[in-house]
Amino acid sequence: RAADMSMDMFGVSAAIGAGFTGLLSLFNLGGRFFWSSVSDYTGRKTVYCIYFVFGAALYALLPWTEETQNRTLFVVFSALIISMYGGGFATIPAYLRDLFGTYQVGAIHGRLITSWSMAAVIGPSLVNQLFDWRVANHVPKAQAYNGTFFLMCGLLMIGLVANLLVQSVDKKYFTQEDKNDPQCQNDPNSESREKNENYSNHVNESAEKVNIARMRALAVLGLDEDASIQEVK
Repeated sequence: RAADMSMDMFGVSAAIGAGFTGLLSLFNLGGRFFWSSVSDYTGRKTVYCIYFVFGAALYALLPWTEETQNRTLFVVFSALIISMYGGGFATIPAYLRDLFGTYQVGAIHGRLITSWSMAAVIGPSLVNQLFDWRVANHVPKAQAYNGTFFLMCGLLMIGLVANLLVQSVDKKYFTQEDKNDPQCQNDPNSESREKNENYSNHVNESAEKVNIARMRALAVLGLDEDASIQEVK
């Protein structure tokens, strides 16, 4: 509804609305290159936090652009939002790899894309119904989109919390190649897990050394292990 939105909120012509839609498509494409490149430096979790926080702020400002009839900022804010949509789409395969390794990333990505496709079908329908409901309740068309914008703010905040809570799987599920890749070690708990693993390995090695020393002592003394145990009992 990008063209309809620009016409309803700012009274522009259909030709300008179509041009606005085409501009958003370009930013969608550009965002896939820009934001995915940024994620290589910031990390995937960080760049997704940027998507959610910055996106929510921009959605919250869109009603203000209509109120002030500031077309320039409306275009800028909308372009940035749609660029992050493209960036999220392009970054998710690498994010899944960082979290789960490469072994099952194809299957996980397939399930995610299926959900994404369902949202692409259901989402616009819900938006249209919300818009029609607000118009039917005598809300001016120029302001009828505000409910959708604020709804998106709430959904993005939920996404932010989910993004902060998600953690990488244990390294034992990674392939050896993934274990050697620093990008696959961005789990905040990975350091503590590694310390625990190192401690466990150290304890096991110490126990094995003690056992070997005990066996050697028994061999030197010419004692049978089972017989020694019986004597102790």
